[in-house]
Amino acid sequence: MPLSFERTDTDMRHILPPELWDDPKLGAFLRSLGKHPEDASNLVKTKSQIKKEIDARIAADKDALEKTLRQKNEELQASYGRQHQLKPFFLIGDKCWNGEFADFLMDRLELTPYGQWNVAYLATTMETAELCNIPPHPHDRILHWEDECAKFIKDQYTQLKALHDSKPYPNMEQIHEFRAAQELTKKKIMAVPNIVREGLIRHFEKFRQKSRGEAQ
Repeated sequence: MPLSFERTDTDMRHILPPELWDDPKLGAFLRSLGKHPEDASNLVKTKSQIKKEIDARIAADKDALEKTLRQKNEELQASYGRQHQLKPFFLIGDKCWNGEFADFLMDRLELTPYGQWNVAYLATTMETAELCNIPPHPHDRILHWEDECAKFIKDQYTQLKALHDSKPYPNMEQIHEFRAAQELTKKKIMAVPNIVREGLIRHFEKFRQKSRGEAQ
């Protein structure tokens, strides 16, 4: 049975069938890599197992985010007063995490929206933004940015799926090739928030320059 790119409930228990370990050459090669048929990486997960893993990653990233936010606000308020506060903004937005490619992001790539790589801590008021030189929080989704992010993620998904589906019965070398491509895809997607973050900074600087010009 060919390997499926999408996670589905299946009667298959193993990704690589245990019989491969009985082959004199291939079995010896697998054992030389420290591989075993019952390794966690070789077992097909059920949807309920996948959901538990996703929920655990989300919970861990949420906890880390809340801790970081609390520390940043304590430092900010100690310096400038309790009226100042930061609020998290998710750089790859809701459309991507709750849309067509949510499973691709959170299951196959093991990402969550709450990871520090996807969060900017922005000023809740313009007063705080000006005082601390931190872009202001938009207090809403930026839909055209979400659309651009979604297009990029769709392209990455399509390319990775095409590579996967081109080798429905992969050998070990091809499996390693796919895993390397998947890791590269993950890195590319994790770099997207930097572009959004730079856009927030540029918009803030343009606003400040315009405000200074009007004040003169």
